[in-house]
This record gives sequence, structure tokens and C-alpha cells, in this order.
Amino acid sequence: MKHFDLVIVGGGIAGCCAAYYAAQRGKSILWFDQAKKNVSSSVAAGMVNPIVLRRFTKSWMADTLLPHARSFYHNFDDLTSQKSFYEIPIYRVFASKEEKALWHKKMAKEGFSEYMAIPEDSPKEPNIHDQHGYGLIKGGGYLNVNNFMPLMKAYIQDATQCQVETTLFQHEALQPENKTYKDVYHFDHLLFCEGQQVYT
Repeated sequence: MKHFDLVIVGGGIAGCCAAYYAAQRGKSILWFDQAKKNVSSSVAAGMVNPIVLRRFTKSWMADTLLPHARSFYHNFDDLTSQKSFYEIPIYRVFASKEEKALWHKKMAKEGFSEYMAIPEDSPKEPNIHDQHGYGLIKGGGYLNVNNFMPLMKAYIQDATQCQVETTLFQHEALQPENKTYKDVYHFDHLLFCEGQQVYT
């Protein structure tokens, strides 16, 4: 029976990042990464936005997660000498005077000014109705997911003892009490990174 420190189920962004941290610690990995086109990570736009645009509230744990995400993705870009993460400003077109007033109100609150501003030079787009002006979101950007994930998977397989299985993980073949799978693999830890598919 072959032993692994960690079994990861799912090859999206979460699975990639989990495998990366395990690889950094020299762990042996059994990674179930079934190739599917229509999964969340493959079709995601990769936007990183610290402000929820509906009511101009902070994204969940933005103050903690955003600095970590920026550092993580920039470090990986440096490691691979390829660009996947881009920090770019995000503009919000105000739909009304009331929305603009709400923006100013939220911008004045403690902890919001580092993410929200009024741009000195607003973009000039003839097909955008911008009579009420723009708000500027700082600290945003996007991850080129379709570039990032193949680079990450190649790096992990080169950097550590990693066996990739492209077959579907069969939950009924898992024996958690014995930490075995199909009576073929034994493991110390098991991590599910299947997103919404864990319920299907």
C-alpha cells in the first residue's frame, strides 16, 4: 500500500494553493485532479475586489485576505518568471446622485479610505453614461486563472513527490477510519477542495 502525507481532492485554485503549501513543506501528495472544463476555477474571471459594489461594503475578511493574496500571487509570479496576477484600479460608475453620496459616506468611514477614492482623472468612454461620475476602488486586480493553474500544477509536480490521478475520486472507496483509499493508498491527511461539486 502506497503512503502519502496528504491526499487532495480537486484541482481548482483551492487545490492548487493547498498543494503548493504542502510542496513547500516537502510533503508527499496524492492529487485527484479530474480534467473538467465547466468548473468554477476554469470559468472564473479571477477578479479581486475589496469592495462589494451593491452597498459598498468590504469583501469578507478583505483586510486579512487581500494582503496575503497579493503577496502569494506576486511571489509565485516571481518564482515562475511568468505573469498571472495583475493589480489594476477598478472604476465604479455612479448610477445616481444618491449612490455617489453613499460612496462618499462609506469612503469617510475608518478602514475604507485605503480601498475607496474619487479618481482625479476619470476614464472617458463615449458609450458609458457617467453623468454622476466615478468611484475608484484601490487594491483590486485579477488573476489570469487559465495561466496560473497550469503553471502551479507543473511547479508542484516538479518540486515534490506528487502523484496526480485524473480519475474521479470515489467517495465510497474511502475508509477514513483506516486512512485508506481503495485499499491501495494510505494517507495521513485528506483535504477536499471540490467547491460546490462536493455536494453533487
